[in-house]
Amino acid sequence: MTTTLSAGQGGPLAGRTIALPEHRELDRFAALVEAEGATTWRCPLLAILDTPDQTSVGRWLDALVATPFDELIFLTGEGVRRLVAAAERLGRREETLAAFSRARRITRGPKPARALHDLGLKSDLAVDPPTSEGVMQSLAGVDLSGRAVGLQLYGQEPNLPLVSFLEGRGARIFPVAPYVYADASDAEKVVRLLESMSRGEVDLLGFTSAGQVDRLWELAKQPAWRTCSPPG
Repeated sequence: MTTTLSAGQGGPLAGRTIALPEHRELDRFAALVEAEGATTWRCPLLAILDTPDQTSVGRWLDALVATPFDELIFLTGEGVRRLVAAAERLGRREETLAAFSRARRITRGPKPARALHDLGLKSDLAVDPPTSEGVMQSLAGVDLSGRAVGLQLYGQEPNLPLVSFLEGRGARIFPVAPYVYADASDAEKVVRLLESMSRGEVDLLGFTSAGQVDRLWELAKQPAWRTCSPPG
């Protein structure tokens, strides 16, 4: 198997090799890093797919339109896009966007805010720091008693701390998980990356999600990876 390496032309990162586990925006991420002179090692660890449980997504969209929700918490840009794509497949895009526009939109980080912007909407509350803890801090002084809160989850992670916090504030929670993670690179390619890391040939890792860290760590704990041959 050939390792995919791309080198930049010079800059502050010249001479550095940076491994990129990103999947969906890999080319964009790599171009940014290579523009600074780095050599990139592209090894996407997780692919993002629509959840196989589209029935639950459809029910959530029905509730969004019928209830309507007072607050919408978007944890990821991918979640925004997957929900709108599901609504489009169901012929409910315009209803969904109208429901989005009626609710107060709370975003964790720049990606969901950018996804809303692409839909002609804005974030009403940009959470800082862009974490689930940041969401809780931002809403700590807000009375949510009896309010309907739509919560877009990331992957299949139920985010129990955030759900418990919202319930403790008196909110009625409507969670939805519109996508799932799946393995992207095959195990052999990942262990080749681990071998190069063990030899000090990789300077930095550009993680963009906790799931990427989990998969790399999962394979790193397996002793078999140490027998793999070097990239080439």
